[in-house]
Amino acid sequence: YAPGTDLATWAATNGCGGQDTTIEVEVPPLGAFTINGPDTLCAYQEGTFTSALSNASLSSIAWSSGADSSNILFSASASTALYAVATDTNNCTYSDTIELHINPGPQAVFTFTTPSCDSLITFLNVSINATDQQWDLGNGESSTVASPVGHYGSYGNFTIELIAFNACGSDTSSQQLTLGETGTLDLLGPDSMCIGQQVGYSVGLQGPDISTVQWSLSPSDSASAAI
Repeated sequence: YAPGTDLATWAATNGCGGQDTTIEVEVPPLGAFTINGPDTLCAYQEGTFTSALSNASLSSIAWSSGADSSNILFSASASTALYAVATDTNNCTYSDTIELHINPGPQAVFTFTTPSCDSLITFLNVSINATDQQWDLGNGESSTVASPVGHYGSYGNFTIELIAFNACGSDTSSQQLTLGETGTLDLLGPDSMCIGQQVGYSVGLQGPDISTVQWSLSPSDSASAAI
């Protein structure tokens, strides 16, 4: 039946004859239901979503998020389908869906290796979902280079901070860089001798992580000894 009022006739017959019955049938107009809102959000960003039912009167609505009002706020951590089912006062149901794409925020991550002697430190940026970065190298220097090199002219503790950015926001990561003394070596012994004379030499060592001394006896002869 088309929307509006129409007549429906039923006929009943048996061996004794037949009888027709006609009733008036009212067919309600078909409604149209839509939900509206953004199809792209950042992770955990709230978006406003509205619903509209035309050519019918709304009785109830149920969203996939669990909400039951016509307009809602919704956020998600990953891409998902947001849908709603509406029921009108004639108990007719309608549904609509928005495929929602979620853009992740950045995650700041970096690594570095502390050298034993070099005062130049290279920082490797391995951030996730980042488009830009800002470094504080802890020595008064800053940088926007992806993987900068920092110069440290003194010993001490330095706090390195990386801020990673994208269109959805920023994230900060920090690590501690510790630079200490690398040690000193003094060669002890005479600086002259007689032919065939044997003399003794020793080394004076000061500092951490020194375990082996490399001796050079001549331009083509060398030896090493553990301390």
